[in-house]
Amino acid sequence: MGRCGSIGSGYSSPILSGDRILLTAFEEGQLITLSLDRATGQILWRRAVERPREEALDSRNHQAAASAAVDPAGNAYVFFGEFGLVAYDREGVERWRHPLGPCNNVYGMGASPILAEGLVILPWRRSTSRDVRSRSGRGPTPSRRTTPTAMA
Repeated sequence: MGRCGSIGSGYSSPILSGDRILLTAFEEGQLITLSLDRATGQILWRRAVERPREEALDSRNHQAAASAAVDPAGNAYVFFGEFGLVAYDREGVERWRHPLGPCNNVYGMGASPILAEGLVILPWRRSTSRDVRSRSGRGPTPSRRTTPTAMA
């Protein structure tokens, strides 16, 4: 990773997807998603969204704590607690965005998106999760459902 220069700070886990590594970061007030070449560490694309609000976070959390989810086509689905969900294609072109929040969680929102049967599922609060339909690429159609907050 040292070969790619400064990528901002974050607590997310790197996501390996074929020849790519996806990371989330925070730098100078921006919430950042990066795609790196897995072999060379070079930044292939870097996209930022402005955070519309600043939420109080526990010192053990970070603005870029959630990891991205990647579908088989290489589309990335990213959640930032201070913004919401944003989707990018393999080349970093924004497909859609879905603002959410505020989260009002004393520890911050470190939940990562989950992909299942064409849905992007985001564990949300204590007793609900949100899903957005992502097959069309035309944008999310939100729904609420009551689900357990932890699933095996």
